[in-house]
Amino acid sequence: MSSSLYVIVGVTGPLGAAIARALCKRGDRVRGVNRSGHGKVPSGVELVAADVKDASIARQVCAGATVIFHCASAPYTDWSNPTVPKPIRWTDETDHLPGITRGVIAGAASAGARIVYGDNFYMYGPVDEPLTEELPWAATDRKGLARISAVQDLLDAHGKGNVGVDIGHASDFFGPEVLNSTVGDRVFGAALQGEPVEIFGAPDVLHTYSFIDDVAAGMITLADSPTAHGQVWHLPNDEPVTPRHFMKVAYEVAGNPHAIQIADDSVWQQLGYQAHLHDREYIVDHTKFAAMFGAKPTALRDAIRITIDWLRERK
Repeated sequence: MSSSLYVIVGVTGPLGAAIARALCKRGDRVRGVNRSGHGKVPSGVELVAADVKDASIARQVCAGATVIFHCASAPYTDWSNPTVPKPIRWTDETDHLPGITRGVIAGAASAGARIVYGDNFYMYGPVDEPLTEELPWAATDRKGLARISAVQDLLDAHGKGNVGVDIGHASDFFGPEVLNSTVGDRVFGAALQGEPVEIFGAPDVLHTYSFIDDVAAGMITLADSPTAHGQVWHLPNDEPVTPRHFMKVAYEVAGNPHAIQIADDSVWQQLGYQAHLHDREYIVDHTKFAAMFGAKPTALRDAIRITIDWLRERK
């Protein structure tokens, strides 16, 4: 077993869980942190309850860490009933993410650990071109501004020499343990049951989807780099496809005829700040990451098969 200790803040979320699975598979020591101290984690993971917004508590749970994976955030919307979307667990990311991030920085600085932060693309705001790391942080909504604040705090801490930081971006997760996503249980559960599912937004424009195990692999690659870079990285994904194609493949792999419907605008536009993620092309460029580290993302059909197999076993 490796002598390094990896602390995962948000270990029972989909990204934290995927990182834990991958680290445990290669024999690393893992301490998982969430607010309750309960939840499903791989065998061998030390699960600790902590609210890391309290810096003194963050220092305790991060003690001895080599790398801290910051995977905690407020949850997204529950779309189990598409006509009545509702927030789950926490009500607003802006109430939690900045404090969590400051606590993680305090814990990492105390331990002499590096931080690898898992972020999405909200900080860019609406974009009409492929997403690259050079884009301005143009978000004006509350959630986008919270993301900007977290990234800025991390990069400032890196620049001051307090901690080493790298930031991995990905979005629209699917895969094992991914439930509350636009392509989570809402899509795969319907495909597995042969029931109808709605596409939010434009059905035939290209869109990048992130297989959660690929996102975890990218985060671990950043952690394994000899030095922290103090940079933003777009993590590798397979080629973009249209939402209609993605869902058709899900039904095919599940062995059911597809039953795809297009959501009424009044439904999907309730996403508000997220509407721009669905009404135009949304293509993530990971050229920078590939040039530095290489990239071998899982083929879409294989990733969907893994997701269907996991959900079938879970149900």
